[in-house]
Amino acid sequence: PAIPSGAPDRQVAAAAIPKNTDPESTSAERGLKNRKAATAKDPNTLRAHRPHLRKLLFSALMMAPSFERHTAAAHIVRVRPDLVEVRYRSGITLSKEDLSEVQRTRRELMAGQQCGLLIVLPPELDFQLAVMNNDYLAEDRRTGAVRAVAVVVGSRMFEMLVKLHVEYFAPGFPFHITHDEGAARTWLDEHLG
Repeated sequence: PAIPSGAPDRQVAAAAIPKNTDPESTSAERGLKNRKAATAKDPNTLRAHRPHLRKLLFSALMMAPSFERHTAAAHIVRVRPDLVEVRYRSGITLSKEDLSEVQRTRRELMAGQQCGLLIVLPPELDFQLAVMNNDYLAEDRRTGAVRAVAVVVGSRMFEMLVKLHVEYFAPGFPFHITHDEGAARTWLDEHLG
């Protein structure tokens, strides 16, 4: 091809090289590229499946459910397949609506599977009296979704209120109240194991 006069030297040099060769590669590099191309076509190699595996992994990560939720009243985490933790926030006043939202969110996280519950009530928690009038575990009792519940209370007042609530709305599954989170976990492990 004709090179216009006054063109930079590298254009002249590039025009002189045939288009089907790579001036930077050696014969060893070309051999490696050929082996990689042959290996990529072999259906028995990981390299052949790499693009597919990347797409699969990416889509799985994008579609993987989150095992953690936040509501206005609590932080809810599915810590393992058979255990959900509900940690109520300090310094708030719980309403019936708050507790209903927590239960709804917790059930979504459980995804219809049987789980144990670890519920943590901090000492700086307050509540509206109307909270005591609802049976928040009725649906779980009906469906059998909850296997056992351990409640960690941060004060004697909450211990008495939880006991009163459990007496009035019997849970129908093992239920444990304690001030010690470690003891609650040990108790849950015994009942879920």
